[in-house]
Amino acid sequence: MTMTAKADASDNRIEPDNRIESGNRDVPTNSPDLNTAIAFAQTNEIQWSRDPAADGSNWGIHQLDPAPWNRLLGPVHPRGPVSGVIRHRGRELASFGEPDRADLTFSVAKTYLALLAGVAQVQGLLPNVDEPVVQRVGGIGFEGAHNERVTWRQLLQQTSEWQGTYFGVPEQVDHYRRLQFAPAAPDAATSGSTPRVAGRDKDLEAKKKQAEAAEAEKRKAADREFAEAKADSCKRARAGQAALESGVRL
Repeated sequence: MTMTAKADASDNRIEPDNRIESGNRDVPTNSPDLNTAIAFAQTNEIQWSRDPAADGSNWGIHQLDPAPWNRLLGPVHPRGPVSGVIRHRGRELASFGEPDRADLTFSVAKTYLALLAGVAQVQGLLPNVDEPVVQRVGGIGFEGAHNERVTWRQLLQQTSEWQGTYFGVPEQVDHYRRLQFAPAAPDAATSGSTPRVAGRDKDLEAKKKQAEAAEAEKRKAADREFAEAKADSCKRARAGQAALESGVRL
């Protein structure tokens, strides 16, 4: 970045001249590409309310969970506008919104966790990502025949199939869960929503019902197998008892 001295002799600060080297040419920080990217971010703000206390019906994805788990686990607070900072080689090119504001973050925490895991591995704190979690950290819910096999890699890749309850919510709530990141699409016949959006929602609902039906059928099959095994065991027990009473050795 080219630096120029400020004209005011009373201030000796060095300020950028709003240009940054990019390859063999200088690109101004007010270039159309940067402005386009910023405008795109600002015009694609999530439709959730900025204040969950003011309009809780239009905030979060928990409303679609089955009762009694369709409740908000807080605390939460109002958020600011779409914000960001664009930096290149340590130089700030642009900022927008309120980047200094302390705001809620959600899935971006996965990125933080991935970075921390990398740092931990470099420092020797996490030498083997295929090591079961319980071998290094105990007493946090990874005991038991199923959970004791969960590895760090599976946690980082979200493939652990961990079983248990946290904050009073069992992991079953995630089974066939539909995550909806925007307000429910209104009916196409009575609103401005497109048939494509309405059709997509119907398809998702149909798939959810199909998955629930398949799960119910699996449970029925398991119940039948259990009942048959129990009946066979009782039959064998009765036959054995009868043989003992008659003096016949099986």
